[in-house]
Amino acid sequence: MKTEYLLLVPVFFPMLCGAAAAAFRLGRRRRALNVFTVAVTALTLAAVVAVKLLGGSLTLIRISPAVELTLAADGTAGFFSLLGASAWLLASVYACRYMTHEEAPGRFFSLWLVCLGAVLGADLAGNAVSLYLFYELVTLSSFPLVLHDGTPEAVNAGMKYLFYSVAGAFLALFGIAALFAAGGGGAFAPGGSVPAEVLA
Repeated sequence: MKTEYLLLVPVFFPMLCGAAAAAFRLGRRRRALNVFTVAVTALTLAAVVAVKLLGGSLTLIRISPAVELTLAADGTAGFFSLLGASAWLLASVYACRYMTHEEAPGRFFSLWLVCLGAVLGADLAGNAVSLYLFYELVTLSSFPLVLHDGTPEAVNAGMKYLFYSVAGAFLALFGIAALFAAGGGGAFAPGGSVPAEVLA
């Protein structure tokens, strides 16, 4: 197997595990759910370490020559993905304790793992389009986490969160369109995405 395909693991492994936790209703067995969540997060961190060491890039989908969904593990992506996965592991251990007396832990941790994959997808995005798509996925998977309690305060906070996230995504989409209009391809590279002759 090519080492570039390892980039798929930290992004899609926790997402698939989150879906599996929901499908097999692990929420009925809290201890098993806690162990599963921490184990998946730890394995994801290990995959991030491997990705950081091996590097590389992988194009998942090519919509057009200028628009691609790409993952890349350069120095910056490796640093932020390692930071994010490490923090997520610590937060997972805390969340297992925190959720002891909360309802619907299965739903919470399923979305928790999906959100982890989306965050790492944003960290490892190789271009602006990929970053935008994973950012939207982070919003969609984390919004129900904000609403989890179901209290009026949680609903109010969730609606504010959704508004700010959508507004930010709209501005980001406008920025990406402006970048493409300026002749940039949106790929993250040293020196920026806009060609030097355009900047001149």
